[in-house]
Amino acid sequence: MSEFQPTLLTRLPDSLVGEIVAFGIGFDGNLYVVLAQKPLDYSIEQPGWAVFPKTRPDAPQSYRVLGYDGCTADCIVDFVAREEKYNIHFVQPLFDGFLLACARSHWRSELDIEHNGRLYSRTGQLERELILGDGIEWWRGTAPARSCTSSPLRQGSTQWTGATRSMRLLTRIYGASAQRTFLSSTSTNHKSLDHGSCR
Repeated sequence: MSEFQPTLLTRLPDSLVGEIVAFGIGFDGNLYVVLAQKPLDYSIEQPGWAVFPKTRPDAPQSYRVLGYDGCTADCIVDFVAREEKYNIHFVQPLFDGFLLACARSHWRSELDIEHNGRLYSRTGQLERELILGDGIEWWRGTAPARSCTSSPLRQGSTQWTGATRSMRLLTRIYGASAQRTFLSSTSTNHKSLDHGSCR
């Protein structure tokens, strides 16, 4: 069995304002961090017992996205996604920008599905909204030469076919490398089917 020895890449400056809500290593080997710039509004408590995650805060949030080179630890990305209407849990580089994602998405009808994937440019402009599905447990982008996708679907339901449609839309816009997004989804309140593929 090989032994894993972690090493310190960088320390975030104490001067950074905000709370870390997401971080991840991209397919490029760089570290990406998302900091909420306003107080968090991530859950709602039902009287007496239960706490549920919120997909959207009561007021829009601003997120600062930072990227650090995986070899030199130099800051290579620094922008603010302003007035974002979703709570963010994941970040990965995608094409020339970044895909920020909320782990949850509500499906109310065919015409009312929350677009929990948020494609931002490097300047902080929201370029696209995507349906990634509900109950994302972990997620990362892969190298352009590898295509991995997984759509979270409820058993006996086509509720989350919107996630597949979103990937098809990305493929039309950006070409075959669009499917380098890897989604792995689970949910605590229903059975989840893994309709994933890797090529």
